[in-house]
Amino acid sequence: MKISILFDNRSTSHEFISMWGFSCFIHEHNLLFDTGSSYKILKHNMQKLSINEKNIKHLFLSHFHWDHIGGAIEICLEKSELEVFIISSFSKRFVESLKSARCKVKVMDEASNFHKCCISTGMMKGVVPEQGLVVLHDKGPILITGCAHPGIVNMAQKTISLSGRKLFGIIGGFHLLFLSLDEILNIVYLLDEMVEGFIAPCHCTGDEAINLFRRLKDKFLEIKCGTEIIV
Repeated sequence: MKISILFDNRSTSHEFISMWGFSCFIHEHNLLFDTGSSYKILKHNMQKLSINEKNIKHLFLSHFHWDHIGGAIEICLEKSELEVFIISSFSKRFVESLKSARCKVKVMDEASNFHKCCISTGMMKGVVPEQGLVVLHDKGPILITGCAHPGIVNMAQKTISLSGRKLFGIIGGFHLLFLSLDEILNIVYLLDEMVEGFIAPCHCTGDEAINLFRRLKDKFLEIKCGTEIIV
């Protein structure tokens, strides 16, 4: 399975444009997770990774924040009848815009399988309601988060509960920017216990927290815009 990081505030090289936000593409399922904050930048980075947006069949939007939905309407306009998975906290105006762009909107407030080998955690409560994407793999479930506003540990625990297995990996924004050093270290320890394969923090995790995750050595996976993860 290959997962390409299309949008992040850091990039692997000057070929890719970095900007605040997050998006990734799961090739085997033709699934785009979030769209970052700019369609123009998303499209540029997709082209650099040889990803044709017309091949996207499913769009999973984690939460209603500008830096995760910035290219959503344009993607829908490029690909008619695209399946878009959201939660009910998205604004009615935005949902109507999606429908006007001829996509099929599906609300995923409850945890459920929505595609082969893919599960939504359902809408999880936090400062901002959010859903996580769980990709099932032979080695174990892989959790992908936009910002983990409900708490990255809570989302990891929910994934373990849904799958009945320890996580193989976690990818995405962990939203640890404003936590104390002790709080971050506790989260690093807890995730280390819950994850058997890799931990790949980016976006709103924060540089200090990312540096602390580096202490996990082989379990830490450095990701930026342009990174391609092979599982």
